[in-house]
Amino acid sequence: MPGGSYTRTYLYAQQRHTIILTPLWDTIEGRHTFAQSQNWRISIDDGPQEHISCLTLSAHSYLLTRAGQQSKLAALRKGEETLIAYRGESYMLEGRRAPDIATTAQGSGQGNAQKTLKAPMAGTLVKIQVHSGEQVEAHQVLAVLSAMKMEHSIIAPYAGRVQRINYQEGAVVPGGAVIIEIE
Repeated sequence: MPGGSYTRTYLYAQQRHTIILTPLWDTIEGRHTFAQSQNWRISIDDGPQEHISCLTLSAHSYLLTRAGQQSKLAALRKGEETLIAYRGESYMLEGRRAPDIATTAQGSGQGNAQKTLKAPMAGTLVKIQVHSGEQVEAHQVLAVLSAMKMEHSIIAPYAGRVQRINYQEGAVVPGGAVIIEIE
């Protein structure tokens, strides 16, 4: 099957939700194509998979078929936020944002601070500026990830020691991969 699943994490009503969408492909004359309406398998928060179908009506309007029932859905995306109008309710969904390093470092002490530093998105590790066992300062740049023609600094949330570096410079890493572990 061409392509793969799309995973998206949203915050709604102060709770994090994970949605996994897998496109369903039709085979026409031996090649894979989308059907007239886009068909998907959807799973929300590790729940059971459901089949949905989504037909585009206009730039921001869709006809969603779920469990045999059709409903109109409007979606307007602006940056990392998506406003959804569905069945008379409005929902503001925010894409997952990178943690606030200053808050994490000053939060409730090192015991509760993050110990793994993850790639915020898929990309190439263009620079690793530390070695395993090295002492680091709070807010020190540990690595640089290049993604979508931008560079993202992987920063120490607190002073500590680099326990492990899981990738080498030049490695292509998936989004969410643990790049560096600190203690």
